[in-house]
Amino acid sequence: MSVIDVHTHFVPDFVFTELAAGGGRYGLSGDAEHLESAAGRLPLHYAEMQDPVSKLAAMDARGVDESVVSLTPHLFIYGEAHEPVDFARRANDALAAFVAASPRLHGVATLPLGRPEAAADELRRAVRELGLRGAIIGTGLSAGEPLDRIGIGPLFAAAEELGVPLILHPFYCGTITDPELFLNNSLGVPFDTAWAVARLMAGGVLDEHPGVKLVLPHGGGALPSVIGRLDNAWERRPGLSDAAARRPSEYLDRCWFDSITHRAGALRGLAELAGADRILLGTDSPYLTGDTDPRGSMAAAGLDPDAAGASARELFGLAAGPEPVRGPARPGAPARPDVREAILARESLLLGPVARTDAEMLERLIHPGFDETGRTGHSWSRAEAIEKLQTLPHQTERVAYGRVIELAPGVAHLRFRTHDDRGIVHRSGIWINEGDGWRERYHQGTPDTQPAAGRAPVFADADAPYAPPTIDALSDLGGPRCEGGSVRAAPAEMRDAVIACERRLLSPAARTDPDALDRLIHPDFDEIGRTGYSWTRDEVIAKLQTVPEQTLDVEFGRVIRLAEDVAHIRFRTVDADGVVHRSSIWIRESGEWRQRYHQGTPDTQSDEGREAREAR
Repeated sequence: MSVIDVHTHFVPDFVFTELAAGGGRYGLSGDAEHLESAAGRLPLHYAEMQDPVSKLAAMDARGVDESVVSLTPHLFIYGEAHEPVDFARRANDALAAFVAASPRLHGVATLPLGRPEAAADELRRAVRELGLRGAIIGTGLSAGEPLDRIGIGPLFAAAEELGVPLILHPFYCGTITDPELFLNNSLGVPFDTAWAVARLMAGGVLDEHPGVKLVLPHGGGALPSVIGRLDNAWERRPGLSDAAARRPSEYLDRCWFDSITHRAGALRGLAELAGADRILLGTDSPYLTGDTDPRGSMAAAGLDPDAAGASARELFGLAAGPEPVRGPARPGAPARPDVREAILARESLLLGPVARTDAEMLERLIHPGFDETGRTGHSWSRAEAIEKLQTLPHQTERVAYGRVIELAPGVAHLRFRTHDDRGIVHRSGIWINEGDGWRERYHQGTPDTQPAAGRAPVFADADAPYAPPTIDALSDLGGPRCEGGSVRAAPAEMRDAVIACERRLLSPAARTDPDALDRLIHPDFDEIGRTGYSWTRDEVIAKLQTVPEQTLDVEFGRVIRLAEDVAHIRFRTVDADGVVHRSSIWIRESGEWRQRYHQGTPDTQSDEGREAREAR
C-alpha cells in the first residue's frame, strides 16, 4: 500500500525566466522573490515547487510515498490577453518533465479554462501524449463567470471520454475576495468551492455529464456544511427540481474530497457524509494553509492513509507501484516525522537520569559497535561510555535539537546542542535500527568556544530545559529497519575511495581550486567546526580557500558503511593550532563521493593521557 498526496503544487522553470526578464508575458508580474497574482502574493523560495528532488524530500518529511502534482493556482492563466493556450502547453510540458524524475511523482494538467474547446484539446494532448493523469481547473473565471456559465461542456465531455478526474481548485473568484484579515483565503477559498459545485449541481450540468469525476480540495470547502440546506431548497423552492434531476446531495457520488480540514471532527463528518472511500489524502504543500502531518490527521479521524492511497490510485489510474520502503528519497534527506520523533525521544532519554541510572537501559540505547569522540578529543568505547554516563546523571541542563537527516532506511544523523555544567557543547549522533529499535552507533561532541555574540543561530527553537520524554522511548515508533543488513566496517573499495576523497579535500591542490571543492562537497553540506561554529557549504568553500596548507599531518581511523552509498570516517589532523579529531559523512551520487557532513573537535587531553590511550 502507498500513501498518495493528491494536492501538492509546483511552478515551471520558465516562469522564473519570464520574471527575471521583467515579466509581462502571460500577465506575469513580480520579481525573483515573489509572484504577484489575483490569488495573492506567492513567495518563490519553496525549493520543492521547482525541483523534483526537493519535492521528494518534502514528501518523505510528511510521510508521503507518491504525489499527484499540480500547478499552483497563482498561475491559472485564463485571460485572453495573456496567451492562455500557449501558457498551458508550456506549463504541462514542464510538469511532464518534472514528474518524469521519479515514479513516485504524477501530474495533472492546467488548462485554458476561458476557452473550453481549447481546454478539451489540451486535456487530450496532456493525457495521451504527456501521460498526465487529469487536470486542475479553477472554480470559474470571475464572480460573474462561474463554470456553468462559460460553456464548460466540451471540457467535461473530454474528461468523461478520457476517464480522468478534474481537480476543482478555488480561484478567488467567488463572493469573498477582500484580503483583509486573510478572510479571502480562510473563508473565500472554502466558499469558492461550495459556490462552484453547488451551481454545477443545481444548474443541471452534472446531469448532462454523468461520468465527470470532481476532486474537491480542502475537504470540499464549505460544501459539506451546506449540503443539507441545498437539499432543502431543491425540495421546497419552485423551479429548482426542474433545473436539476436530483437533490444536490445525490451528486456527491461524482465527488472525491481531500483530507485538509484542520479538524479531526470535520474530517470524520466528511467521511460519514461522502464515504471513507471518497476521502483522499492531501497536503496543499508547500503552503502554510496545508497539512504537514497528513497521516496523523487522517489517523486522528479514524481513517487509513493507505486506503486513501488505494482510492487515489484507482481514481487517477496510477500504475501499481512496488511496496514502498519508508525511507529517504535520497541519502541525506530530511527525516520523516516518525523517524525524527523516534530519534529525539531516544536521545532525550539518553541525556537524562532515567537512563543514566539504569545500566540495562543504556545497553539498549547504545549500539554494541558504538564509539565516540568526546568533547576533549578523547575516544570512548561503548563500555567506557556506559560507565562514564552513570557518573553524570544530571550532566545536561538544557538541550536544543537541530535537523535530523535520513542517510538510508534505518540510519539517521542528528545535530543538537546541550548546556552542560561546563558550558555549551555541539553534538551529533548516528542512530541505526537493525530490527531491535533505534540505537546510537556514534557520537561526537565539540565544545563551544565562540563569543556569545558570534554564535550562529543554528536552531529554530530556543534552548529548552532538559525534560525526560513522557512517552515510552524504547518502544518502536515506526522507524524503518536498516536496509541491506547491519552497519559494518566498510569494504576495502569503499574505505579506499573515501580516504582518497578526504585526503584530497585536505590538500592544497583542492583548496586552491573552487571547482574541485564544488565537486567534493555535497550541495546540502553542513558542519560543526572545532569552535562549535556552524558552517554552511558556501562558507566552508570560501574558508578552505584561505587555509590551503592548514593540515600538517593526518591519520585515518575506521570507516564504516552506513548504506550502499553512505560512509562515515573518523580521523585526526595535526594543524597549526594543534590536534583536531574529525569525522565526516560521505555520500556517493552518480558515482562520485561527496562530503555531506563534517565535525571537528580540538584535542585538549594531556600528552600523557593521549599516549596511554594510544598504547592500549
